[in-house]
Amino acid sequence: RMQSRSPIRIVAGVAGLILGSSSSVGALPECTIDFEVMCPAIAVPVCGAEFAGGNGCAFKGLAFCYSSGLFSYKVTPSVGTLTITLADDLNSLEVFFTHQGPLVTGTMRFFDATVGGSEILPPLMTNGDCLLGMLTSQFITFSTPVRRIEVTATGGALNAVWIDDFHVNGPCPEDVNGDGVINVLDLIDLLLCFGLPATLGCEAQDVNMDTVVNVLDLIDLLLLFGTSCP
Repeated sequence: RMQSRSPIRIVAGVAGLILGSSSSVGALPECTIDFEVMCPAIAVPVCGAEFAGGNGCAFKGLAFCYSSGLFSYKVTPSVGTLTITLADDLNSLEVFFTHQGPLVTGTMRFFDATVGGSEILPPLMTNGDCLLGMLTSQFITFSTPVRRIEVTATGGALNAVWIDDFHVNGPCPEDVNGDGVINVLDLIDLLLCFGLPATLGCEAQDVNMDTVVNVLDLIDLLLLFGTSCP
């Protein structure tokens, strides 16, 4: 299956009073929620994120509607909002976020630590219908830390929104060598693995996580070439 990442990193922020230092002890540690492994325990906090509402973990059973494994978190219009409460600051998020069916749209909204939570704009929208093979993993950084996420689905009752591989506070995937900037060193590292599977030392070079290092990874890197990575 083919997976692509949104070509633009969204830097989201909101002006307003933050209580203390965002009313938190610190940032969440880098962590990935793989619903394949963690579905049975998802009702309790995992990676500092507690999931409530939505349909819960579900078997997708659709060849194009998953990122890894066979389970992800499902939200349908009829069930309502999924709320993700964070124990500490979320400064960046990489997430597989897609919808199934032509009449549905998924929206992920972000809120800060102020009393009641002020929304941090812009919201994240699903980019395509997974039934058409339009898989999207998106990476977002926030200038104001996030403490709550709400996910909704609108549209036909038989359609759904899927969330998978919820990666909190990780590095920019285009920063292959992890030195904080996307430059010629990352390009060289990627080219050394070009055409190879994302195993045996080439995992970081698989920028879009489709299991092979190819021209799609090169394009993603070049779109952010010369930029810094928080």
